[in-house]
Amino acid sequence: IMHYATTEDAPELAQLLVDANSIRSTSVKPTTLQPEVIEKIVSDPDSAALVSLKNDRISGCVFVVPARKDFGKGERILGLAHLMGLAVVPDQWGRGIGRSLLLFASTAAFELTYERMQLWTQLNNKRSIGLYVSCGWSKTPDRMISEESGETLVRFETSVLGLDRSAAQLSTNCE
Repeated sequence: IMHYATTEDAPELAQLLVDANSIRSTSVKPTTLQPEVIEKIVSDPDSAALVSLKNDRISGCVFVVPARKDFGKGERILGLAHLMGLAVVPDQWGRGIGRSLLLFASTAAFELTYERMQLWTQLNNKRSIGLYVSCGWSKTPDRMISEESGETLVRFETSVLGLDRSAAQLSTNCE
C-alpha cells in the first residue's frame, strides 16, 4: 500500500535510508536524511514524502522536493521536481516496491504541478540505474561528486506530463 508519510514516520524513514545505503555500499559513508529534514519535507506544500507499507510496516520511501540550481543549494528551478531518498527495506529488494514508489512519485509530482523530475544516483549503482532506465528515465551527461559520500553521481531526468494517469492511480493501492 502506498501513502503520504507523516511527521511521525520521520525517524523510521531516516533509519530505513541508513540501512538501505549501508548494505548497498559498505566502502563509503552512507547518505542520510535526518528526521528533522524529513519532517520539513512532509510539511512543505511543494514537496511529498511517500511510503510503501507491507504488513503495516514501512517497506520503502521516496521524497519529491523542488529542484534547485547549484546542485540543490541555489534558487528553485520552476517546473522541475527533485526525487531523492528512494530506498527499500533490503529484504524486500527485487519485489517491485521501488518501481511502485517511482510511479507514485510521478503522480505526486504531477499533482504538485511539476512538469519534469530529476534525480541523482551513484554511477556504480547498477541496480538503481537499471530500475530508472526500465521506468523510462533518461541518463543525462551531468555528473558530480557527492559531498557526503565522495561517490560519483549521475543525473537522470523524466517528464511527468506523459504519464499514464490510470496506471499511476493504481500505484497508490499496490501491495
